[in-house]
Amino acid sequence: QQQRSAELQFRESGSPSWANVATVTAGVEGYFTTHVSLPTAGQLRVSWLGPASGLLDSRTVTIS
Repeated sequence: QQQRSAELQFRESGSPSWANVATVTAGVEGYFTTHVSLPTAGQLRVSWLGPASGLLDSRTVTIS
């Protein structure tokens, strides 16, 4: 296994567009820790490139 980079993405409530807010590096176990400031309420997800399956997105989390 190796470390992998991923994008932490945010979209404002009601917006269809996602924006990258941070690049994170997960350890070999797949975990990461980071801190970000978000401008408003919305949704957060992680997006990364899978080794064989292309671009993958995590489930979304609502931030209020």
